[in-house]
Amino acid sequence: MPDLSLVDGGDDVLQFSNSELPEKPDFVDQEASDCWDVFVRELLPTDRLKPEYLPLLRATCEMYGLYRASYIAAQRNPTDKDCRIAATSYFSQYERGAARFGLNPIDIARIKSITKQKTGVRRRQA
Repeated sequence: MPDLSLVDGGDDVLQFSNSELPEKPDFVDQEASDCWDVFVRELLPTDRLKPEYLPLLRATCEMYGLYRASYIAAQRNPTDKDCRIAATSYFSQYERGAARFGLNPIDIARIKSITKQKTGVRRRQA
């Protein structure tokens, strides 16, 4: 099990117990498994690791594993159009899934904006 401690701005280290971690699926390849570890570490402090979100997280990690395998195949044979199309398609699906969880700067900002809109700023009634 990887170290899932998160460093928060310096010397403060947030520790999470294994009981808080979602059960890791059995992945076919190591790339997808590593992707899961990274995503869980990033998402644990948020509310985006609810049980109903885990199938999408698993699919996202699987798409990453397939992307890496097809990318390596395309690197070995750059003239193979099917490998290049597969790599592009798998990456697109991976990127979509990652965006749903806010795992890039633009989507993090989008999710924060949506959260602010939902909570809103309440004005005092005069």
